[in-house]
Amino acid sequence: MNEPRPTINAFALGEFETNCFLVTVPGSTACWIVDCGYEPQALLSQIDQAGLHPEAILLTHCHCDHIAGLDRVLHWARRRGLELPVLASRAETGFCSRPELNLS
Repeated sequence: MNEPRPTINAFALGEFETNCFLVTVPGSTACWIVDCGYEPQALLSQIDQAGLHPEAILLTHCHCDHIAGLDRVLHWARRRGLELPVLASRAETGFCSRPELNLS
């Protein structure tokens, strides 16, 4: 039996047109958000319109253009009763909270 293949939708968010992604699996409402660039509203609107339920946020790295919308996405999720884990590699975790490292 063939398993459904994930679909990856790309969004160029904000002034820097940072690539952010929405990973979905056909036949499921589960999805995963990859990076949260500036102005994540288009990404969040797509999730709402498709009736999807995010399970986690994955950060490829913690430069400001990839984490700038993180607070907005987490706030959006909490308003929907979701507590999303934010996942990043161990090497990146220090960058997320230090403006001199994430260039914010």
